[in-house]
Amino acid sequence: MEILPNAKFKLKLLPSEKIIEGYISGKLYSNKIRILKYDKVQVDSKKRIIYRYLTQENKI
Repeated sequence: MEILPNAKFKLKLLPSEKIIEGYISGKLYSNKIRILKYDKVQVDSKKRIIYRYLTQENKI
């Protein structure tokens, strides 16, 4: 994942290794959930990041 300006991200899809440009959903944005470079996220069909999975590195 690469962080781009204007709250956009370049995302690599795992099964197909495709690279897409996505953005954060409104609920993640309004709740100020931070997306970091190596986070695993769930993306819907409209390229919105709708969920950030918890891992040991990003656990608070």
